[in-house]
Amino acid sequence: MKKFGVLVVFLLLLVLLAVRLLSLSKEKERPIGGERDEHCCLGPAGYTWCETKQKCLREWEEPCEQEEIFNLLTELEKASQIDFSGITKVELNWQVEGEKVGKTTQTKTLSLQGKGFDAVKVPSEKTNKIKDFFENQGFGIDLYNVFAATIAGATGYQKDQIICLVTEGATGYQQATGQWIPPEPEKQDIGVKCAHLEPVVEDHK
Repeated sequence: MKKFGVLVVFLLLLVLLAVRLLSLSKEKERPIGGERDEHCCLGPAGYTWCETKQKCLREWEEPCEQEEIFNLLTELEKASQIDFSGITKVELNWQVEGEKVGKTTQTKTLSLQGKGFDAVKVPSEKTNKIKDFFENQGFGIDLYNVFAATIAGATGYQKDQIICLVTEGATGYQQATGQWIPPEPEKQDIGVKCAHLEPVVEDHK
């Protein structure tokens, strides 16, 4: 009887060991970083499905769309030697000429989908390289998209159907409240957003 009891315990231990080994085997099969989505893209690692290219990719490394703009921003980072953040999808508000009311020309805002990046605490000598870059690439300044304020401003650039809006402000200006004094007035926070300017279709109704 004793031998039978020992055999039962031994068999139970074997079953538990087999279950544990099977569980460990399944854990090893799981992708590092998390689960994959329905396209087998590893989301926690930053991969998303690109329908256009029919593959998984990380937007800051390879664009799914708007490759021309992606390449432009990449070249800007190299030319300016500014340590920008990764390139991401952005929404860009762009001012264009609207209706004329008397002698005054109104403007209207286009909301465009594009790509962009930003950088903080950029020395003045490097921010000047941004203007040089756009000029060397054949871009002109669009006066409808030039704004200036006490601690921040923006400059719009356009070449054919590609537009870029560069915002500059004293470091920390986006969180500024009240009587704020820039802690590092010789440095700037920079944002660059670019998009394709689609032709405006007039409604003649």
